[in-house]
Amino acid sequence: MDKLYWLEQIKLQDRAKVGDKAFYLSRIMQRGYPVVPGFVVSAEVLREFLETLNSSEALVADLPYSSLHLDVKNWRQLQQVARRLRQEISAAHLPQHLLSQIVNAAKELKSAYLIFRPTFVLPTIKHGVTKTSGLLESVVCECDEEAIALALKRTWSQMFRAKSLSYWQWAGIDLQQINLGVLVQPFRNAIASGLLNANSSEWEILATSGLGVAMTQGEVLPDVYYIQPETGTVKERQLGNKMVAYRVNDKAPVAALQTVPASGALVSNDSSLVPYLLEEDQQKQYALPEEHLQQLIQLATQIVKETGVNFTFEWTISCEATSTLYLTQMSTPLAIYNFHSIKGLGASAGRVTATAHIIVNAQQKPEQLPKGVILVTPTIAPDWLPLLQQAAGIITDKGGITSHAAILARELGIPAVVSVADATAIIQTGEKLLIDGDKGEVYRLTREAREIGQGEEDTGTKGTQGSYRGTSPVGGFSVKSSQRPSGISFGDAESFGHATRTRTQSPRSGDPHFDKLSAQPAALSHRAGVPQRQTPAEGNPPMPYGQASPEGAKLAGGSIPPADFGATQTPTALALVEESVHRQGEDNTGTSELTEDTKAPGWFPLRKVSVDKGTYLFSASSSSSSRLSLPMITTKLLVNLSQPSLIEQAQSLPVDGVGLLRSELMALNILEGKHPSAWLLEGHRTKLLERWYEQIIHFAQAFAPRPVFYRSLDWRSHELPSLNDNVESSTQSMLGERGTFSYLKNPAVFELELAALAGVQNAGYSNIHLLLPFVRTVEEFSFCRQKVEQARLTQVPQFQLWIMAEVPSVLFLLPEYVKAGVQGISIGTNDLTQLLLAVDREQGQLAKVFDERHPVVMGAVAQLIQMANSAGIPCSICGQAPALYPEIIDQLVQWGITSISVEQEAVERTYLAIARAEQKIILEAARRQRNQQ
Repeated sequence: MDKLYWLEQIKLQDRAKVGDKAFYLSRIMQRGYPVVPGFVVSAEVLREFLETLNSSEALVADLPYSSLHLDVKNWRQLQQVARRLRQEISAAHLPQHLLSQIVNAAKELKSAYLIFRPTFVLPTIKHGVTKTSGLLESVVCECDEEAIALALKRTWSQMFRAKSLSYWQWAGIDLQQINLGVLVQPFRNAIASGLLNANSSEWEILATSGLGVAMTQGEVLPDVYYIQPETGTVKERQLGNKMVAYRVNDKAPVAALQTVPASGALVSNDSSLVPYLLEEDQQKQYALPEEHLQQLIQLATQIVKETGVNFTFEWTISCEATSTLYLTQMSTPLAIYNFHSIKGLGASAGRVTATAHIIVNAQQKPEQLPKGVILVTPTIAPDWLPLLQQAAGIITDKGGITSHAAILARELGIPAVVSVADATAIIQTGEKLLIDGDKGEVYRLTREAREIGQGEEDTGTKGTQGSYRGTSPVGGFSVKSSQRPSGISFGDAESFGHATRTRTQSPRSGDPHFDKLSAQPAALSHRAGVPQRQTPAEGNPPMPYGQASPEGAKLAGGSIPPADFGATQTPTALALVEESVHRQGEDNTGTSELTEDTKAPGWFPLRKVSVDKGTYLFSASSSSSSRLSLPMITTKLLVNLSQPSLIEQAQSLPVDGVGLLRSELMALNILEGKHPSAWLLEGHRTKLLERWYEQIIHFAQAFAPRPVFYRSLDWRSHELPSLNDNVESSTQSMLGERGTFSYLKNPAVFELELAALAGVQNAGYSNIHLLLPFVRTVEEFSFCRQKVEQARLTQVPQFQLWIMAEVPSVLFLLPEYVKAGVQGISIGTNDLTQLLLAVDREQGQLAKVFDERHPVVMGAVAQLIQMANSAGIPCSICGQAPALYPEIIDQLVQWGITSISVEQEAVERTYLAIARAEQKIILEAARRQRNQQ
């Protein structure tokens, strides 16, 4: 069988035929490690099969020799080509002699079910990266001839999906350069499954009950173990949240198991897997037996000795009589030789390789920055935002994970490492760096290190030329870690262990890797149950300041109901019923693709999303014809924004509106380096007002009728050294003349903001609301409310006046605030934490003390939610805590939070974390009711 390669027999020269995934697994198997057996259907078999396609169409007849260079910007044509090619592959018959060989080999595996895993080697591509995470997916089938033939063709056909064709085109890869093999392995029930991710500083083990599918689909939070590599001791273990497990459908009765509908199709045959609920006592136990935990640690220790300190493998414990531990996948990350690493705090996820640019004096902001460099500087002030749009990454000497550098990097979607001691002294301008915003590490690369690993199949840990920021150019979100040094990602995103506790990143506007696709429509659907955005003049620019729009007046007149933020909500079973998502473009082969221009209105984009410790399937496998369902949530999800350039991205997200429009960062685009007070002193109020209005109306227009909460200016003067021209500034303090206190001292700028908001209302937008920052006293609020009334904002019935709940005095004064007219609060965990714990959040060396999860902070948050509920006003949270620590979302939902507002990069995993928390409440209530009967 010269076209089938058993893992134990694969040689070095076979790598191109079997692919990297199978090759790495064979290497470890041949060293005596316990690996699930299997064989590879080589790339030669695919070529032979393609040559048998008998069609009069030139497109199909020339397929084995075609480069398939297509106009990927023409999505309709691309979808038609992809569908036609896949129809031909699905309808064709495998040559009998090949099929017989494969079936006979499969029977030697002695398993009722098989898994087909794509495995390939790609050439070095023009962009210097081979990011294939989520591009091709595994397929599960029964072990019979018909099912095997269908599964093999479905695996192959994924090469010709629209997103795959786009990727090959983007990467400059001809079809003949792709050597796609298929690794066939037995697929059996498991006691537990998971992964082990190892690096020099720490090992992380994730585990879940049964097959790893529940972890892959984001339906569970796996158990986590943190291991000290030198000693193999368990430093920390965390019990996950595991309510669901999966087993193969062996048709045998299983006692005491309650089956539940699957939330998403991982494989082509929906009947192959059966999900079931774990009993309550099982949920409270660790999925990984202690003896197998020690086996995993011993296994990792041995692999370190033989292969190095950085690797990731997936494992499973079989349900055989001996409960054998097997490795199912092995990934090798980027090997970094001859490097010096520097440790800091991971502040914004992603990895990037670029040239360093050093700015030693942070008080002297440069006029410009070379495009695509990694900026290295002591600290960053908010007025650096326009400059940072040229940077590929950020490194700072100081600062914590809620510092301005961290917040700005997350806003722009670029990797950042902060609190890197003496970085500006150690690193030199022009030096080649690789920064890892997940692990908080900076690598000083040599030429040899940069050239290693080129042309190999990507495992999700490869450094890139330019910033890849954690996503593939074909769509989907890859897993990234925020605090712990994880940062793992498998070549096939659906693989069992594709999970860490993480933040995901979405591509930043202007990234050349993403601009190549240019497949984003002008308007994308958003969260299920929220109406499509409507604007006074669809597609037209904002109306000039003060000029009303007839169509916009309809909004003010109430023809389109605004989103209801006026009352607190309690999750109900009815509201949490999963809502079906209609998929379009299905062909008669049982496969389906959703085109960008045929998405059903009212539904948000279908995609695969990595969330917290698992990957959640928002898009169907191309081999599944079933409809997917998306969990409805009653807790409102909002997004934090400041840049008009990011609006189009945010519109496609499943959000109910903008929970925090940061005026300080928004205004930096229009101030030309001068403080607003300087504009007023120079007599340019009208010009500045018009600019301010134009900035705000972009957001109001894009999200109407969804609410936009504009937070008025909250500057500490020393944070904006470049804007302090001829304006009296206070000393550098942690507090400064912040928030509403500064309005009392100098109300002119606040009055200008209110006039801009009134202009937006006059243009017909009733979805704009005001959020007052850093309110210390009821008297400060009353002053601001009087100004709001004078600006006639309250004459629009939908208008709401909220305050930020971030100064601890609100814990004692909230009832008085409500009496004075506060209509809602938004908890700012960043300032609340630093004021409660007396820790400056800009000081990275105090990062261990600055923790939003501290019992004092969480107690204050719980108290604020309870007080808001008692007062009958909505309570939101817009600090970094939910994004950085998704595990607290369970508590927020349980306490009754009305809405959660996060950065764009955290939206989708937060959505799913909310859904999981609400479903947990329903399940627990159902169990209590059952126990009472």
